[in-house]
Amino acid sequence: MARPDASQWKLAEVAEIEAFVKAKLFVEVKKPDSRRLVDCKWVYTIKRGPNREILKYKACLVARGFTQIEGIDYNETFAPVSKFTSICSLLALTAHHDLEIHQMDVKSAFLNGDLNKEIYMQCPPGFEAKDSKVWKLNKSLYGLKQASRKWYKRVCAKFKAMGFTRSDYDHAIFFKLEDGHLLIAAVYVNDMLLVSDHTPVIQKLKSDLSTRFEMTDLGEAHWILNMEIVRDRPRNTLTLTQRQYTETILNCFSLALSTPMVPNKKLEKLSKPEDGIDVKLYQSMLGSLMYAMTGTRPDLAYTVGVLSQHSATPGNAHINAMKRVYRYLRGTLDYRIVYSSERHSDLIGYVDADWAADVSSRQSITGYVFLLAGGAISWSSKKQSSTALSTTEAEYMAASDASKEAIWLRGLLHEFGCLNPSYSVLLMIDNQSAIALVKNAEFHSRTKHIAIRYHFIRKIHDRGDILVEYCPTGDQVADIMTKALAREKHERFVDGMGLSYHVR
Repeated sequence: MARPDASQWKLAEVAEIEAFVKAKLFVEVKKPDSRRLVDCKWVYTIKRGPNREILKYKACLVARGFTQIEGIDYNETFAPVSKFTSICSLLALTAHHDLEIHQMDVKSAFLNGDLNKEIYMQCPPGFEAKDSKVWKLNKSLYGLKQASRKWYKRVCAKFKAMGFTRSDYDHAIFFKLEDGHLLIAAVYVNDMLLVSDHTPVIQKLKSDLSTRFEMTDLGEAHWILNMEIVRDRPRNTLTLTQRQYTETILNCFSLALSTPMVPNKKLEKLSKPEDGIDVKLYQSMLGSLMYAMTGTRPDLAYTVGVLSQHSATPGNAHINAMKRVYRYLRGTLDYRIVYSSERHSDLIGYVDADWAADVSSRQSITGYVFLLAGGAISWSSKKQSSTALSTTEAEYMAASDASKEAIWLRGLLHEFGCLNPSYSVLLMIDNQSAIALVKNAEFHSRTKHIAIRYHFIRKIHDRGDILVEYCPTGDQVADIMTKALAREKHERFVDGMGLSYHVR
Protein backbone atom coordinates (compact mmCIF):
# COMPACT_ATOMS: atom_id res chain seq x y z
CA MET A 1 0.00 0.00 0.00
CA ALA A 2 1.52 3.32 -1.13
CA ARG A 3 -0.87 5.73 0.59
CA PRO A 4 0.57 8.27 3.06
CA ASP A 5 -1.56 6.73 5.82
CA ALA A 6 -0.45 3.15 5.05
CA SER A 7 0.86 2.71 8.60
CA GLN A 8 -2.62 3.45 9.97
CA TRP A 9 -4.10 0.69 7.85
CA LYS A 10 -1.44 -1.79 8.95
CA LEU A 11 -2.23 -1.02 12.59
CA ALA A 12 -5.91 -1.54 11.79
CA GLU A 13 -5.12 -4.95 10.27
CA VAL A 14 -3.16 -5.98 13.36
CA ALA A 15 -6.01 -4.83 15.60
CA GLU A 16 -8.43 -6.97 13.60
CA ILE A 17 -6.25 -10.08 13.90
CA GLU A 18 -5.82 -9.46 17.63
CA ALA A 19 -9.60 -9.31 17.97
CA PHE A 20 -9.82 -12.66 16.18
CA VAL A 21 -7.28 -14.23 18.52
CA LYS A 22 -9.09 -12.86 21.58
CA ALA A 23 -12.40 -14.23 20.30
CA LYS A 24 -10.80 -17.60 19.45
CA LEU A 25 -12.15 -17.24 15.96
CA PHE A 26 -9.81 -19.71 14.29
CA VAL A 27 -7.19 -22.38 14.66
CA GLU A 28 -4.41 -23.04 12.15
CA VAL A 29 -4.65 -26.54 10.68
CA LYS A 30 -3.52 -28.47 7.64
CA LYS A 31 -6.01 -28.29 4.81
CA PRO A 32 -8.16 -31.42 4.52
CA ASP A 33 -7.73 -32.94 1.08
CA SER A 34 -11.48 -33.19 0.50
CA ARG A 35 -12.39 -29.61 1.43
CA ARG A 36 -12.50 -26.49 -0.67
CA LEU A 37 -11.08 -23.32 0.88
CA VAL A 38 -13.12 -20.17 1.30
CA ASP A 39 -11.23 -17.11 0.06
CA CYS A 40 -10.93 -13.81 1.97
CA LYS A 41 -9.78 -10.22 1.49
CA TRP A 42 -9.24 -6.98 3.43
CA VAL A 43 -11.81 -4.20 3.23
CA TYR A 44 -10.72 -0.75 4.41
CA THR A 45 -13.05 1.90 5.79
CA ILE A 46 -12.54 5.31 7.35
CA LYS A 47 -15.21 6.00 9.95
CA ARG A 48 -16.10 9.68 10.08
CA GLY A 49 -18.13 11.85 12.41
CA PRO A 50 -20.89 14.37 11.63
CA ASN A 51 -18.31 16.95 10.52
CA ARG A 52 -16.38 14.42 8.41
CA GLU A 53 -13.61 14.20 10.97
CA ILE A 54 -11.73 10.88 11.02
CA LEU A 55 -12.85 8.78 13.97
CA LYS A 56 -11.20 5.49 13.14
CA TYR A 57 -9.29 3.53 10.52
CA LYS A 58 -11.05 0.19 10.20
CA ALA A 59 -9.59 -2.84 8.42
CA CYS A 60 -12.14 -5.60 8.14
CA LEU A 61 -11.23 -9.12 7.06
CA VAL A 62 -14.09 -10.39 4.94
CA ALA A 63 -14.71 -13.93 3.79
CA ARG A 64 -15.64 -14.12 0.12
CA GLY A 65 -18.97 -15.79 0.71
CA PHE A 66 -19.59 -16.51 -2.97
CA THR A 67 -16.90 -19.22 -2.71
CA GLN A 68 -19.00 -21.11 -0.14
CA ILE A 69 -21.10 -24.10 -1.20
CA GLU A 70 -24.73 -24.18 -0.10
CA GLY A 71 -25.60 -27.26 1.95
CA ILE A 72 -21.95 -27.88 2.80
CA ASP A 73 -20.71 -24.55 4.16
CA TYR A 74 -24.08 -23.01 5.08
CA ASN A 75 -27.86 -23.48 5.14
CA GLU A 76 -29.96 -20.56 6.46
CA THR A 77 -28.80 -16.99 5.90
CA PHE A 78 -31.61 -14.51 6.68
CA ALA A 79 -31.30 -12.13 9.64
CA PRO A 80 -33.59 -9.15 10.34
CA VAL A 81 -32.47 -5.63 11.25
CA SER A 82 -34.55 -2.79 12.68
CA LYS A 83 -36.71 -1.19 10.02
CA PHE A 84 -36.11 2.47 9.22
CA THR A 85 -39.77 3.03 10.06
CA SER A 86 -39.22 1.56 13.53
CA ILE A 87 -36.19 3.77 14.12
CA CYS A 88 -38.10 6.88 12.99
CA SER A 89 -40.99 5.89 15.26
CA LEU A 90 -38.65 5.59 18.24
CA LEU A 91 -37.13 8.99 17.49
CA ALA A 92 -40.58 10.57 17.19
CA LEU A 93 -41.61 9.07 20.53
CA THR A 94 -38.35 10.24 22.08
CA ALA A 95 -39.10 13.80 21.02
CA HIS A 96 -42.75 13.74 22.01
CA HIS A 97 -42.31 12.12 25.46
CA ASP A 98 -38.87 13.62 26.21
CA LEU A 99 -37.30 10.17 26.50
CA GLU A 100 -33.63 9.31 26.82
CA ILE A 101 -32.00 7.72 23.78
CA HIS A 102 -28.48 6.28 23.90
CA GLN A 103 -26.36 4.28 21.51
CA MET A 104 -23.90 1.42 21.77
CA ASP A 105 -21.72 -0.31 19.22
CA VAL A 106 -20.75 -3.98 19.35
CA LYS A 107 -17.10 -4.48 18.49
CA SER A 108 -16.54 -7.21 15.89
CA ALA A 109 -20.18 -8.24 16.19
CA PHE A 110 -20.11 -11.17 13.79
CA LEU A 111 -17.33 -12.84 15.77
CA ASN A 112 -19.92 -13.66 18.43
CA GLY A 113 -21.78 -16.18 16.28
CA ASP A 114 -20.92 -19.87 16.68
CA LEU A 115 -20.68 -22.01 13.55
CA ASN A 116 -22.30 -25.42 13.18
CA LYS A 117 -20.49 -26.15 9.91
CA GLU A 118 -16.79 -26.87 9.36
CA ILE A 119 -15.38 -24.02 7.30
CA TYR A 120 -11.77 -23.77 6.17
CA MET A 121 -10.43 -20.45 4.94
CA GLN A 122 -7.22 -19.20 3.40
CA CYS A 123 -5.03 -17.12 5.69
CA PRO A 124 -5.51 -13.36 5.22
CA PRO A 125 -3.05 -11.49 2.97
CA GLY A 126 -0.05 -10.36 5.01
CA PHE A 127 -0.65 -12.91 7.77
CA GLU A 128 0.13 -16.20 6.06
CA ALA A 129 0.80 -19.19 8.32
CA LYS A 130 3.83 -21.45 8.26
CA ASP A 131 3.80 -24.87 6.60
CA SER A 132 0.95 -23.80 4.28
CA LYS A 133 -1.59 -24.11 7.06
CA VAL A 134 -5.09 -22.67 6.74
CA TRP A 135 -7.69 -21.33 9.14
CA LYS A 136 -10.42 -23.56 10.52
CA LEU A 137 -13.12 -21.15 11.65
CA ASN A 138 -14.71 -21.64 15.06
CA LYS A 139 -16.98 -18.60 14.81
CA SER A 140 -18.66 -16.62 12.08
CA LEU A 141 -16.80 -13.97 10.11
CA TYR A 142 -17.91 -10.99 8.03
CA GLY A 143 -18.79 -12.11 4.53
CA LEU A 144 -19.81 -15.66 5.38
CA LYS A 145 -23.28 -16.41 4.08
CA GLN A 146 -24.53 -17.38 7.54
CA ALA A 147 -22.64 -14.73 9.54
CA SER A 148 -25.48 -12.27 10.03
CA ARG A 149 -27.94 -15.00 11.02
CA LYS A 150 -25.55 -16.48 13.59
CA TRP A 151 -25.04 -13.02 15.12
CA TYR A 152 -28.78 -12.37 15.22
CA LYS A 153 -29.44 -15.69 16.96
CA ARG A 154 -26.81 -14.80 19.56
CA VAL A 155 -28.39 -11.36 20.13
CA CYS A 156 -31.85 -12.91 20.57
CA ALA A 157 -30.54 -15.40 23.11
CA LYS A 158 -28.77 -12.71 25.16
CA PHE A 159 -31.75 -10.35 25.25
CA LYS A 160 -34.04 -13.23 26.21
CA ALA A 161 -31.67 -14.11 29.06
CA MET A 162 -31.96 -10.50 30.28
CA GLY A 163 -35.75 -10.76 30.39
CA PHE A 164 -36.55 -8.91 27.16
CA THR A 165 -39.42 -9.73 24.82
CA ARG A 166 -38.88 -9.64 21.07
CA SER A 167 -41.32 -7.44 19.19
CA ASP A 168 -43.93 -9.23 17.11
CA TYR A 169 -43.85 -6.37 14.62
CA ASP A 170 -40.09 -5.86 14.23
CA HIS A 171 -37.93 -8.84 15.14
CA ALA A 172 -34.86 -6.67 15.71
CA ILE A 173 -36.51 -4.70 18.53
CA PHE A 174 -36.61 -5.92 22.12
CA PHE A 175 -38.42 -4.42 25.11
CA LYS A 176 -39.17 -5.01 28.79
CA LEU A 177 -40.34 -3.24 31.94
CA GLU A 178 -37.44 -2.47 34.27
CA ASP A 179 -38.41 -1.11 37.71
CA GLY A 180 -41.65 0.19 36.22
CA HIS A 181 -39.91 1.88 33.28
CA LEU A 182 -40.24 0.72 29.67
CA LEU A 183 -36.87 -0.07 28.11
CA ILE A 184 -36.54 -0.54 24.34
CA ALA A 185 -33.52 -1.77 22.38
CA ALA A 186 -33.39 -1.49 18.57
CA VAL A 187 -30.65 -3.53 16.87
CA TYR A 188 -29.23 -2.83 13.41
CA VAL A 189 -26.40 -5.35 12.97
CA ASN A 190 -23.80 -4.00 15.44
CA ASP A 191 -25.55 -0.70 16.26
CA MET A 192 -27.96 -0.53 19.19
CA LEU A 193 -30.34 2.28 20.14
CA LEU A 194 -31.48 2.17 23.78
CA VAL A 195 -34.62 4.13 24.70
CA SER A 196 -36.26 4.73 28.08
CA ASP A 197 -37.71 7.49 30.22
CA HIS A 198 -35.21 6.74 33.01
CA THR A 199 -31.44 7.09 32.50
CA PRO A 200 -30.40 4.64 35.29
CA VAL A 201 -32.36 1.90 33.52
CA ILE A 202 -30.37 2.53 30.33
CA GLN A 203 -27.09 2.55 32.27
CA LYS A 204 -27.96 -0.80 33.82
CA LEU A 205 -28.66 -2.27 30.39
CA LYS A 206 -25.35 -0.91 29.12
CA SER A 207 -23.59 -2.65 31.99
CA ASP A 208 -25.41 -5.92 31.30
CA LEU A 209 -24.60 -5.78 27.58
CA SER A 210 -20.93 -5.06 28.29
CA THR A 211 -20.67 -8.29 30.28
CA ARG A 212 -21.99 -10.26 27.30
CA PHE A 213 -20.32 -8.49 24.37
CA GLU A 214 -17.35 -6.22 23.82
CA MET A 215 -19.14 -2.88 23.53
CA THR A 216 -18.40 0.77 22.85
CA ASP A 217 -20.60 3.19 24.78
CA LEU A 218 -21.38 6.10 22.45
CA GLY A 219 -23.47 8.00 25.00
CA GLU A 220 -26.52 9.88 23.78
CA ALA A 221 -27.40 8.97 20.21
CA HIS A 222 -26.07 11.44 17.64
CA TRP A 223 -25.25 9.34 14.58
CA ILE A 224 -26.92 6.17 13.28
CA LEU A 225 -26.80 4.58 9.80
CA ASN A 226 -25.41 7.70 8.12
CA MET A 227 -28.16 9.76 9.75
CA GLU A 228 -27.39 12.58 12.17
CA ILE A 229 -29.66 12.98 15.20
CA VAL A 230 -29.84 16.56 16.49
CA ARG A 231 -31.75 17.20 19.70
CA ASP A 232 -32.89 20.56 21.03
CA ARG A 233 -34.49 19.87 24.38
CA PRO A 234 -35.35 23.49 25.23
CA ARG A 235 -37.42 23.58 22.02
CA ASN A 236 -38.70 19.99 22.47
CA THR A 237 -37.49 18.92 19.03
CA LEU A 238 -35.45 16.11 17.54
CA THR A 239 -34.32 16.27 13.93
CA LEU A 240 -33.02 13.61 11.61
CA THR A 241 -30.84 14.47 8.62
CA GLN A 242 -28.58 12.79 6.05
CA ARG A 243 -26.74 15.95 5.06
CA GLN A 244 -23.29 14.38 5.11
CA TYR A 245 -24.41 11.35 3.12
CA THR A 246 -26.12 13.60 0.58
CA GLU A 247 -22.94 15.65 0.17
CA THR A 248 -20.97 12.51 -0.67
CA ILE A 249 -23.26 11.64 -3.57
CA LEU A 250 -23.29 15.17 -4.96
CA ASN A 251 -19.85 14.88 -6.51
CA CYS A 252 -20.90 15.65 -10.08
CA PHE A 253 -23.78 18.11 -9.93
CA SER A 254 -23.96 21.51 -8.31
CA LEU A 255 -26.98 23.38 -9.72
CA ALA A 256 -29.91 23.91 -7.36
CA LEU A 257 -33.57 23.30 -8.18
CA SER A 258 -36.75 23.52 -6.13
CA THR A 259 -38.52 20.33 -7.30
CA PRO A 260 -37.12 16.86 -8.11
CA MET A 261 -39.18 16.29 -11.30
CA VAL A 262 -40.88 18.40 -13.96
CA PRO A 263 -44.68 18.32 -13.44
CA ASN A 264 -46.69 16.36 -16.05
CA LYS A 265 -43.55 15.03 -17.75
CA LYS A 266 -43.74 11.29 -18.53
CA LEU A 267 -40.67 9.14 -19.08
CA GLU A 268 -40.98 6.62 -21.90
CA LYS A 269 -40.00 3.01 -21.14
CA LEU A 270 -37.36 1.75 -23.60
CA SER A 271 -36.73 -1.82 -24.77
CA LYS A 272 -32.96 -1.37 -24.51
CA PRO A 273 -30.51 1.29 -23.27
CA GLU A 274 -29.77 4.12 -25.68
CA ASP A 275 -26.29 4.24 -27.22
CA GLY A 276 -23.67 5.96 -25.09
CA ILE A 277 -25.59 5.57 -21.82
CA ASP A 278 -23.59 4.27 -18.85
CA VAL A 279 -26.13 1.86 -17.32
CA LYS A 280 -23.94 1.07 -14.30
CA LEU A 281 -23.56 4.76 -13.48
CA TYR A 282 -27.33 5.26 -13.72
CA GLN A 283 -27.94 2.31 -11.40
CA SER A 284 -25.32 3.51 -8.93
CA MET A 285 -26.82 6.99 -8.81
CA LEU A 286 -30.28 5.47 -8.35
CA GLY A 287 -29.09 3.26 -5.49
CA SER A 288 -27.58 6.25 -3.71
CA LEU A 289 -30.86 8.15 -4.06
CA MET A 290 -32.81 5.17 -2.77
CA TYR A 291 -30.85 5.08 0.50
CA ALA A 292 -31.47 8.78 1.07
CA MET A 293 -35.17 8.34 0.27
CA THR A 294 -35.48 5.40 2.66
CA GLY A 295 -33.79 7.24 5.52
CA THR A 296 -34.87 10.87 5.72
CA ARG A 297 -36.14 12.05 2.33
CA PRO A 298 -39.78 11.06 1.74
CA ASP A 299 -39.96 13.88 -0.81
CA LEU A 300 -37.91 11.68 -3.16
CA ALA A 301 -40.17 8.62 -2.95
CA TYR A 302 -42.20 9.21 -6.11
CA THR A 303 -39.20 10.31 -8.17
CA VAL A 304 -37.09 7.32 -7.13
CA GLY A 305 -39.99 5.00 -7.92
CA VAL A 306 -40.32 6.41 -11.44
CA LEU A 307 -36.58 6.36 -12.17
CA SER A 308 -36.19 2.80 -10.86
CA GLN A 309 -38.56 1.52 -13.56
CA HIS A 310 -35.91 2.41 -16.15
CA SER A 311 -32.84 1.05 -14.35
CA ALA A 312 -32.20 -1.67 -16.95
CA THR A 313 -32.87 0.44 -20.06
CA PRO A 314 -32.11 4.11 -19.38
CA GLY A 315 -31.96 6.71 -22.12
CA ASN A 316 -30.89 10.34 -22.32
CA ALA A 317 -34.24 11.52 -20.97
CA HIS A 318 -33.79 9.32 -17.90
CA ILE A 319 -30.22 10.50 -17.33
CA ASN A 320 -31.40 14.11 -17.52
CA ALA A 321 -34.19 13.35 -15.05
CA MET A 322 -31.62 11.77 -12.73
CA LYS A 323 -29.40 14.84 -12.96
CA ARG A 324 -32.37 17.02 -12.07
CA VAL A 325 -32.90 15.04 -8.86
CA TYR A 326 -29.28 15.56 -7.88
CA ARG A 327 -29.59 19.28 -8.52
CA TYR A 328 -32.69 19.27 -6.35
CA LEU A 329 -30.68 17.53 -3.63
CA ARG A 330 -28.04 20.25 -3.87
CA GLY A 331 -30.71 22.89 -3.33
CA THR A 332 -32.32 21.03 -0.40
CA LEU A 333 -29.19 19.75 1.30
CA ASP A 334 -30.33 20.91 4.73
CA TYR A 335 -33.74 19.24 4.66
CA ARG A 336 -34.36 17.27 7.83
CA ILE A 337 -37.30 15.50 9.47
CA VAL A 338 -38.41 17.36 12.59
CA TYR A 339 -40.19 15.59 15.44
CA SER A 340 -41.60 17.78 18.19
CA SER A 341 -43.71 17.39 21.31
CA GLU A 342 -45.43 20.65 20.40
CA ARG A 343 -46.82 19.36 17.10
CA HIS A 344 -49.66 16.89 16.41
CA SER A 345 -48.91 13.91 18.64
CA ASP A 346 -51.33 11.31 17.22
CA LEU A 347 -50.46 8.73 14.59
CA ILE A 348 -52.13 9.91 11.39
CA GLY A 349 -51.89 8.69 7.81
CA TYR A 350 -52.44 10.42 4.48
CA VAL A 351 -53.15 8.23 1.44
CA ASP A 352 -53.64 9.16 -2.21
CA ALA A 353 -53.63 7.64 -5.69
CA ASP A 354 -52.99 8.92 -9.21
CA TRP A 355 -55.28 7.00 -11.54
CA ALA A 356 -53.75 5.38 -14.67
CA ALA A 357 -50.57 7.39 -14.14
CA ASP A 358 -48.21 4.88 -15.77
CA VAL A 359 -48.22 5.68 -19.49
CA SER A 360 -47.17 2.18 -20.58
CA SER A 361 -49.33 -0.05 -18.35
CA ARG A 362 -52.06 2.45 -17.34
CA GLN A 363 -51.67 1.29 -13.77
CA SER A 364 -52.24 3.74 -10.93
CA ILE A 365 -49.79 4.99 -8.31
CA THR A 366 -50.37 4.47 -4.58
CA GLY A 367 -48.79 6.89 -2.13
CA TYR A 368 -49.04 7.22 1.62
CA VAL A 369 -47.23 8.88 4.50
CA PHE A 370 -47.72 8.41 8.25
CA LEU A 371 -46.87 11.14 10.74
CA LEU A 372 -46.05 10.96 14.45
CA ALA A 373 -45.04 13.96 16.58
CA GLY A 374 -45.44 16.08 13.45
CA GLY A 375 -42.85 14.23 11.35
CA ALA A 376 -42.95 11.43 8.79
CA ILE A 377 -42.15 7.95 10.14
CA SER A 378 -43.33 5.78 7.23
CA TRP A 379 -43.89 6.49 3.54
CA SER A 380 -44.34 4.68 0.25
CA SER A 381 -44.87 5.35 -3.44
CA LYS A 382 -45.44 2.43 -5.80
CA LYS A 383 -47.45 1.18 -8.76
CA GLN A 384 -50.63 -0.72 -7.99
CA SER A 385 -50.51 -4.39 -8.99
CA SER A 386 -54.08 -4.33 -10.38
CA THR A 387 -55.50 -2.02 -13.02
CA ALA A 388 -58.13 0.31 -11.57
CA LEU A 389 -61.15 1.15 -13.72
CA SER A 390 -61.76 4.53 -12.11
CA THR A 391 -60.30 7.12 -9.78
CA THR A 392 -62.50 5.77 -6.99
CA GLU A 393 -61.12 2.25 -7.39
CA ALA A 394 -57.54 3.54 -7.43
CA GLU A 395 -58.13 5.51 -4.22
CA TYR A 396 -59.88 2.54 -2.60
CA MET A 397 -57.02 0.16 -3.40
CA ALA A 398 -54.49 2.74 -2.18
CA ALA A 399 -56.39 3.08 1.09
CA SER A 400 -56.34 -0.70 1.53
CA ASP A 401 -52.56 -0.80 1.09
CA ALA A 402 -52.11 2.07 3.55
CA SER A 403 -54.38 0.35 6.07
CA LYS A 404 -51.96 -2.58 6.28
CA GLU A 405 -49.15 -0.21 7.23
CA ALA A 406 -51.50 1.48 9.73
CA ILE A 407 -52.18 -1.85 11.45
CA TRP A 408 -48.46 -2.62 11.64
CA LEU A 409 -47.59 0.79 13.08
CA ARG A 410 -50.48 0.55 15.55
CA GLY A 411 -49.18 -2.78 16.82
CA LEU A 412 -45.59 -1.57 17.07
CA LEU A 413 -46.51 1.58 19.00
CA HIS A 414 -48.81 -0.45 21.27
CA GLU A 415 -45.83 -2.64 22.18
CA PHE A 416 -43.92 0.53 23.02
CA GLY A 417 -46.72 1.43 25.43
CA CYS A 418 -47.70 4.54 23.45
CA LEU A 419 -51.10 3.46 22.10
CA ASN A 420 -53.91 1.64 23.84
CA PRO A 421 -55.31 -1.54 22.21
CA SER A 422 -58.50 0.21 21.10
CA TYR A 423 -56.72 3.10 19.34
CA SER A 424 -58.06 3.82 15.84
CA VAL A 425 -55.53 5.08 13.28
CA LEU A 426 -56.90 7.98 11.23
CA LEU A 427 -56.51 7.74 7.43
CA MET A 428 -57.07 10.94 5.45
CA ILE A 429 -58.50 10.36 1.94
CA ASP A 430 -59.43 13.00 -0.63
CA ASN A 431 -62.05 10.95 -2.49
CA GLN A 432 -65.58 10.80 -1.06
CA SER A 433 -66.61 7.81 -3.19
CA ALA A 434 -63.64 5.76 -1.96
CA ILE A 435 -64.58 6.62 1.63
CA ALA A 436 -68.13 5.43 0.91
CA LEU A 437 -66.78 2.12 -0.42
CA VAL A 438 -64.80 1.63 2.79
CA LYS A 439 -67.78 2.36 5.03
CA ASN A 440 -70.52 0.73 2.95
CA ALA A 441 -70.28 -2.84 1.63
CA GLU A 442 -73.54 -2.65 -0.33
CA PHE A 443 -72.07 -1.35 -3.59
CA HIS A 444 -71.75 -4.89 -4.96
CA SER A 445 -72.26 -4.16 -8.63
CA ARG A 446 -69.51 -1.54 -8.56
CA THR A 447 -66.99 -3.51 -6.53
CA LYS A 448 -67.50 -7.21 -7.33
CA HIS A 449 -64.59 -7.21 -9.80
CA ILE A 450 -62.10 -5.72 -7.30
CA ALA A 451 -59.67 -8.31 -5.93
CA ILE A 452 -60.77 -9.65 -2.54
CA ARG A 453 -57.48 -8.63 -0.92
CA TYR A 454 -58.40 -4.96 -1.24
CA HIS A 455 -61.60 -5.42 0.78
CA PHE A 456 -59.41 -6.06 3.83
CA ILE A 457 -59.84 -2.39 4.72
CA ARG A 458 -63.57 -2.85 5.29
CA LYS A 459 -63.02 -5.47 7.97
CA ILE A 460 -60.49 -3.48 9.96
CA HIS A 461 -62.62 -0.35 9.60
CA ASP A 462 -65.69 -2.18 10.92
CA ARG A 463 -63.83 -3.41 13.98
CA GLY A 464 -62.48 0.06 14.71
CA ASP A 465 -58.79 -0.44 13.93
CA ILE A 466 -58.84 2.51 11.53
CA LEU A 467 -60.97 5.56 10.84
CA VAL A 468 -61.30 7.21 7.44
CA GLU A 469 -62.01 10.91 6.99
CA TYR A 470 -62.24 13.24 4.03
CA CYS A 471 -59.29 15.50 3.33
CA PRO A 472 -59.49 18.28 0.71
CA THR A 473 -57.11 17.71 -2.19
CA GLY A 474 -55.27 20.92 -1.34
CA ASP A 475 -54.41 19.48 2.07
CA GLN A 476 -53.62 15.93 0.90
CA VAL A 477 -49.99 15.54 1.94
CA ALA A 478 -49.70 12.15 0.17
CA ASP A 479 -50.23 13.90 -3.18
CA ILE A 480 -46.45 14.35 -3.26
CA MET A 481 -46.11 10.54 -3.27
CA THR A 482 -48.12 10.04 -6.47
CA LYS A 483 -46.99 12.69 -8.94
CA ALA A 484 -44.53 15.49 -9.67
CA LEU A 485 -45.90 18.79 -8.38
CA ALA A 486 -45.36 22.45 -9.08
CA ARG A 487 -43.08 24.28 -6.67
CA GLU A 488 -45.75 25.82 -4.42
CA LYS A 489 -47.63 22.56 -3.79
CA HIS A 490 -44.42 20.57 -3.54
CA GLU A 491 -43.00 22.81 -0.82
CA ARG A 492 -46.33 22.90 1.05
CA PHE A 493 -46.52 19.10 1.24
CA VAL A 494 -42.82 18.80 2.07
CA ASP A 495 -43.58 21.01 5.06
CA GLY A 496 -46.65 18.89 5.82
CA MET A 497 -44.42 15.80 6.20
CA GLY A 498 -42.30 17.56 8.83
CA LEU A 499 -39.39 18.22 6.47
CA SER A 500 -37.75 21.54 7.17
CA TYR A 501 -34.60 23.55 6.51
CA HIS A 502 -34.60 24.71 10.10
CA VAL A 503 -36.11 23.53 13.36
CA ARG A 504 -39.36 25.43 13.86
